[in-house]
Amino acid sequence: MLAKYTTEKFKIDDGQKDIDGWLLRPFSKKDDSETIIFSPGRDQTSKDMMPYAENAVEHGYNGVIFNYRELGEDQSELLSKRRDLELVVRFVKKLDYVAENNIVLLGEDFGAVISVVTVNDIPNEISKMVLMHPEFNFTDQFAYDSLNECNIPVLVLQGDMDHVVPLESTKKALELYPNAELKVFKGAGHEFLGEYRNQAIKTIDEFLK
Repeated sequence: MLAKYTTEKFKIDDGQKDIDGWLLRPFSKKDDSETIIFSPGRDQTSKDMMPYAENAVEHGYNGVIFNYRELGEDQSELLSKRRDLELVVRFVKKLDYVAENNIVLLGEDFGAVISVVTVNDIPNEISKMVLMHPEFNFTDQFAYDSLNECNIPVLVLQGDMDHVVPLESTKKALELYPNAELKVFKGAGHEFLGEYRNQAIKTIDEFLK
Protein backbone atom coordinates (compact mmCIF):
# COMPACT_ATOMS: atom_id res chain seq x y z
CA MET A 1 0.00 0.00 0.00
CA LEU A 2 1.34 3.43 -0.93
CA ALA A 3 2.23 5.76 1.91
CA LYS A 4 -0.18 8.63 2.47
CA TYR A 5 2.32 10.81 4.28
CA THR A 6 5.92 11.97 4.31
CA THR A 7 8.37 11.11 7.07
CA GLU A 8 11.27 13.29 8.14
CA LYS A 9 13.74 12.45 10.89
CA PHE A 10 14.77 15.17 13.34
CA LYS A 11 17.20 15.65 16.21
CA ILE A 12 17.09 18.20 19.01
CA ASP A 13 20.46 19.14 20.50
CA ASP A 14 20.42 21.07 23.76
CA GLY A 15 24.04 20.37 24.62
CA GLN A 16 23.26 17.00 26.16
CA LYS A 17 22.22 13.73 24.57
CA ASP A 18 20.12 14.35 21.44
CA ILE A 19 16.38 13.80 21.34
CA ASP A 20 15.53 11.95 18.14
CA GLY A 21 12.19 11.59 16.45
CA TRP A 22 10.19 11.71 13.25
CA LEU A 23 7.78 14.19 11.68
CA LEU A 24 4.83 12.66 9.83
CA ARG A 25 2.93 14.93 7.47
CA PRO A 26 0.02 14.06 5.16
CA PHE A 27 0.40 14.69 1.44
CA SER A 28 -2.86 16.67 1.60
CA LYS A 29 -1.26 19.42 3.68
CA LYS A 30 -3.35 21.99 5.50
CA ASP A 31 -1.71 24.93 7.22
CA ASP A 32 -4.31 24.96 9.99
CA SER A 33 -4.17 21.22 10.77
CA GLU A 34 -3.56 20.28 14.37
CA THR A 35 -0.20 18.74 15.16
CA ILE A 36 -0.21 15.80 17.58
CA ILE A 37 2.85 14.95 19.68
CA PHE A 38 2.84 11.33 20.84
CA SER A 39 4.57 10.49 24.13
CA PRO A 40 5.51 6.82 24.62
CA GLY A 41 4.90 5.11 27.93
CA ARG A 42 7.09 2.99 30.17
CA ASP A 43 9.22 0.43 28.35
CA GLN A 44 8.07 1.96 25.06
CA THR A 45 9.72 3.77 22.18
CA SER A 46 8.41 5.95 19.38
CA LYS A 47 7.61 2.80 17.36
CA ASP A 48 4.89 1.88 19.86
CA MET A 49 3.10 5.13 19.07
CA MET A 50 3.26 4.64 15.30
CA PRO A 51 -0.23 3.03 14.88
CA TYR A 52 -1.84 6.06 16.53
CA ALA A 53 0.36 8.50 14.63
CA GLU A 54 -0.33 6.86 11.26
CA ASN A 55 -4.07 7.02 11.86
CA ALA A 56 -3.86 10.68 12.84
CA VAL A 57 -1.90 11.55 9.70
CA GLU A 58 -4.37 9.65 7.51
CA HIS A 59 -7.06 11.92 8.96
CA GLY A 60 -5.14 15.06 8.01
CA TYR A 61 -3.22 15.79 11.22
CA ASN A 62 0.51 16.28 11.50
CA GLY A 63 2.17 13.69 13.72
CA VAL A 64 5.31 13.80 15.86
CA ILE A 65 6.85 10.70 17.45
CA PHE A 66 10.06 10.73 19.49
CA ASN A 67 12.12 8.89 22.09
CA TYR A 68 12.78 10.14 25.59
CA ARG A 69 16.44 10.30 26.52
CA GLU A 70 16.12 8.54 29.86
CA LEU A 71 14.37 5.43 31.16
CA GLY A 72 12.65 5.18 34.52
CA GLU A 73 9.56 6.32 36.35
CA ASP A 74 10.61 8.04 39.58
CA GLN A 75 10.09 11.75 40.10
CA SER A 76 13.58 12.72 38.92
CA GLU A 77 12.94 10.91 35.64
CA LEU A 78 9.54 12.57 35.40
CA LEU A 79 11.15 15.99 35.61
CA SER A 80 13.78 15.02 33.04
CA LYS A 81 11.19 13.70 30.61
CA ARG A 82 9.05 16.78 31.13
CA ARG A 83 11.99 18.83 29.86
CA ASP A 84 12.32 16.51 26.86
CA LEU A 85 8.67 16.91 25.92
CA GLU A 86 8.81 20.67 26.36
CA LEU A 87 11.84 20.80 24.05
CA VAL A 88 9.91 18.81 21.44
CA VAL A 89 6.98 21.23 21.70
CA ARG A 90 9.31 24.22 21.28
CA PHE A 91 10.89 22.56 18.25
CA VAL A 92 7.53 21.75 16.65
CA LYS A 93 6.25 25.30 17.19
CA LYS A 94 9.03 26.64 14.97
CA LEU A 95 7.93 24.56 11.96
CA ASP A 96 6.36 26.82 9.37
CA TYR A 97 3.36 24.53 8.81
CA VAL A 98 2.38 24.25 12.48
CA ALA A 99 -0.39 26.62 13.50
CA GLU A 100 0.11 28.54 16.73
CA ASN A 101 -1.78 27.14 19.72
CA ASN A 102 -2.89 24.16 17.63
CA ILE A 103 -0.75 21.45 19.22
CA VAL A 104 -2.22 18.35 20.88
CA LEU A 105 -0.37 16.16 23.40
CA LEU A 106 -1.17 12.44 23.40
CA GLY A 107 0.53 10.24 25.98
CA GLU A 108 0.31 6.59 26.98
CA ASP A 109 0.54 5.41 30.65
CA PHE A 110 3.66 7.15 32.08
CA GLY A 111 3.87 9.29 28.93
CA ALA A 112 0.37 10.54 29.76
CA VAL A 113 1.57 11.75 33.16
CA ILE A 114 4.49 13.53 31.52
CA SER A 115 2.04 15.27 29.19
CA VAL A 116 0.00 16.47 32.17
CA VAL A 117 2.92 18.00 34.05
CA THR A 118 4.38 19.52 30.87
CA VAL A 119 1.19 21.41 30.05
CA ASN A 120 1.57 23.44 33.23
CA ASP A 121 4.85 24.90 31.96
CA ILE A 122 3.38 25.83 28.56
CA PRO A 123 -0.36 26.32 29.21
CA ASN A 124 -0.97 28.62 26.25
CA GLU A 125 0.74 26.44 23.67
CA ILE A 126 -1.36 23.26 23.88
CA SER A 127 -4.95 23.09 22.59
CA LYS A 128 -6.01 19.61 23.76
CA MET A 129 -4.67 16.52 25.50
CA VAL A 130 -5.34 12.78 25.21
CA LEU A 131 -4.32 10.50 28.08
CA MET A 132 -4.38 6.72 27.55
CA HIS A 133 -4.51 4.74 30.82
CA PRO A 134 -2.46 7.41 32.66
CA GLU A 135 -0.30 6.08 35.49
CA PHE A 136 -1.10 8.76 38.05
CA ASN A 137 -0.33 6.46 40.96
CA PHE A 138 3.36 6.36 40.01
CA THR A 139 3.79 10.06 40.75
CA ASP A 140 1.43 10.61 43.66
CA GLN A 141 0.50 14.18 44.58
CA PHE A 142 2.84 15.78 42.03
CA ALA A 143 0.75 14.61 39.07
CA TYR A 144 -2.55 15.26 40.84
CA ASP A 145 -1.56 18.86 41.51
CA SER A 146 -0.60 19.27 37.86
CA LEU A 147 -3.92 17.91 36.66
CA ASN A 148 -5.76 20.29 38.95
CA GLU A 149 -4.06 23.24 37.21
CA CYS A 150 -4.91 22.13 33.68
CA ASN A 151 -7.58 24.10 31.81
CA ILE A 152 -7.67 22.58 28.32
CA PRO A 153 -10.05 19.86 27.02
CA VAL A 154 -8.79 16.40 27.96
CA LEU A 155 -9.83 12.93 26.82
CA VAL A 156 -8.92 10.04 29.13
CA LEU A 157 -9.09 6.43 27.90
CA GLN A 158 -8.88 3.42 30.19
CA GLY A 159 -9.96 -0.22 30.40
CA ASP A 160 -12.10 -1.43 33.28
CA MET A 161 -9.78 -4.48 33.64
CA ASP A 162 -6.60 -2.40 34.01
CA HIS A 163 -4.55 -4.08 36.77
CA VAL A 164 -1.63 -1.64 36.56
CA VAL A 165 -3.59 1.54 37.23
CA PRO A 166 -6.95 0.90 38.92
CA LEU A 167 -9.86 2.69 37.30
CA GLU A 168 -10.77 4.19 40.68
CA SER A 169 -7.35 5.87 40.80
CA THR A 170 -8.06 7.59 37.49
CA LYS A 171 -11.54 8.62 38.56
CA LYS A 172 -10.11 10.11 41.75
CA ALA A 173 -7.63 12.18 39.74
CA LEU A 174 -10.32 13.42 37.38
CA GLU A 175 -12.41 14.70 40.30
CA LEU A 176 -9.86 17.52 40.39
CA TYR A 177 -10.50 18.41 36.78
CA PRO A 178 -14.09 18.92 35.57
CA ASN A 179 -13.07 19.65 31.97
CA ALA A 180 -12.05 16.04 31.26
CA GLU A 181 -13.96 13.32 29.46
CA LEU A 182 -13.41 9.72 30.60
CA LYS A 183 -14.02 6.85 28.18
CA VAL A 184 -13.93 3.37 29.72
CA PHE A 185 -13.49 0.31 27.49
CA LYS A 186 -15.23 -2.72 28.95
CA GLY A 187 -12.95 -5.74 29.14
CA ALA A 188 -9.76 -3.85 28.20
CA GLY A 189 -6.60 -4.22 30.25
CA HIS A 190 -3.72 -1.78 30.65
CA GLU A 191 -2.76 -1.87 26.98
CA PHE A 192 -5.16 -1.36 24.10
CA LEU A 193 -4.66 -4.25 21.70
CA GLY A 194 -6.69 -5.53 18.77
CA GLU A 195 -10.25 -4.24 18.80
CA TYR A 196 -9.57 -2.09 21.86
CA ARG A 197 -6.91 -0.20 19.92
CA ASN A 198 -9.43 0.36 17.13
CA GLN A 199 -11.93 1.68 19.69
CA ALA A 200 -9.30 3.99 21.13
CA ILE A 201 -8.40 5.35 17.69
CA LYS A 202 -12.05 5.96 16.84
CA THR A 203 -12.67 7.74 20.15
CA ILE A 204 -9.61 9.94 19.67
CA ASP A 205 -10.75 10.85 16.15
CA GLU A 206 -14.15 11.96 17.47
CA PHE A 207 -12.54 14.01 20.26
CA LEU A 208 -10.23 15.89 17.89
CA LYS A 209 -12.90 16.82 15.33
